[in-house]
Amino acid sequence: MKKALRIIIPIALYFIIPALCIACFLLFEAAQGEKLEEILGGLLIGIALDFIYSLILLLIHIINLIKDSRK
Repeated sequence: MKKALRIIIPIALYFIIPALCIACFLLFEAAQGEKLEEILGGLLIGIALDFIYSLILLLIHIINLIKDSRK
């Protein structure tokens, strides 16, 4: 069960982060225009945050590989 959660949670965050960004943009009405602009803005910010999240996961993976190779 724990192994399945370790696999599912990082992947699920790729879908949760943009959804939360869109919800925040709609909730706070960040864009001054129509709903479509708010949804698009939230999606673009969500994609940017997903990219940053994937870079963090990549760095963690590389650091673990380096640690394992030293053993």
